[in-house]
Amino acid sequence: MSEDSNTIKNLLKDAKEGDLEAMFELGKARQHGSLGLKKSFKKAARWYKEPAHMEHPKAQNNLGNILSYGDGLPRDVERAKALYR
Repeated sequence: MSEDSNTIKNLLKDAKEGDLEAMFELGKARQHGSLGLKKSFKKAARWYKEPAHMEHPKAQNNLGNILSYGDGLPRDVERAKALYR
């Protein structure tokens, strides 16, 4: 098993247990197409949603960016502005 596969496996396990940082890292990997995952703004937004809701500042910023540009999701500037606050 590759190092990236192990990392993803551990992040998924931690995310299922409610680890907000793991969710954020999975979102980041999806947003940038890293750790062997395919780039997907839509899937990144799904991973960012929970940590952003729990006031994780980096997740709020990244989800806000996706929403403000409409990357993979309908553009929602008002929701993005709320996340930036």
